[in-house]
Amino acid sequence: MFFGKNIVIRPKYFLGAGALFGFLLALIGLLFPEKEILLSDTVAEVNGNYIRKDEYFRTLTAISSDSKNPITEETRTNVLERLIEEELLVQRGLELGFAREDRLIRASIVRAVIQSIISENVSEKPNVLELRSYFLFNRDKFLKTSRYQVAVYQQSDEVSAVRISKELRETGSTKSNNVSYIPNTLLPLSKLLDYLGPDVVLVLGNLKSGEVSDPIKSGEIFFVVKVFVLEPGSTPDFDSVKEEVEASYIQEKGDRTLREYLDRLKTVSKIKRSLPTSD
Repeated sequence: MFFGKNIVIRPKYFLGAGALFGFLLALIGLLFPEKEILLSDTVAEVNGNYIRKDEYFRTLTAISSDSKNPITEETRTNVLERLIEEELLVQRGLELGFAREDRLIRASIVRAVIQSIISENVSEKPNVLELRSYFLFNRDKFLKTSRYQVAVYQQSDEVSAVRISKELRETGSTKSNNVSYIPNTLLPLSKLLDYLGPDVVLVLGNLKSGEVSDPIKSGEIFFVVKVFVLEPGSTPDFDSVKEEVEASYIQEKGDRTLREYLDRLKTVSKIKRSLPTSD
């Protein structure tokens, strides 16, 4: 049978075919320079820099999605010319030093490089075992903080503040209506800090449910705090904060990756430091 015959293909035939193919490609490049570009991954070369096909087609797709008219040959040509002009402007901007002197451009470059570094090294989604282990060793990050529902009375003199504190402790109420506005709901200390300031919040953190503070001086005002409800902080279970754990894990891994990259970059770079004195 035909397939049963021993067929011997001599190596020189492969060499000859390869040489012929290479010759044809070179001939196409000489006779039709524009065709040579189409055989590569680029659509144009601008002063030694290449515009890639994927960038060209991405721009073309964006234009076609915004237009109801079909893409014509003129549109394709215009897209390529726009990319060429954009590349020329970028090159000119680099020549003028904009990348180093313009703070906005520098910031954009830094953000893009950081994102690239992190994306390359933190691309895989962490598995449940990794997240549970991270949660186990970082429980404090996911603690639910204590929340308070309070009433706060303020007076301009200490004597009146002492009287209010005594009334609240003995009768549970006071005739004073000079009350600081606090939302009538449970709030964490971080939020109460916005309303009361650090002096009052520092004392509040040591009070229990139902307790009343002594007068607290903050600036020229005396405050008295009564805690109606205290919801203690607690450690949530893993499943209820899984998304937060994953976000924190990825953030930390990205920060660590960036730090290691920068340390390596400093090691292989020539850096001279000349820190000004504080004189």
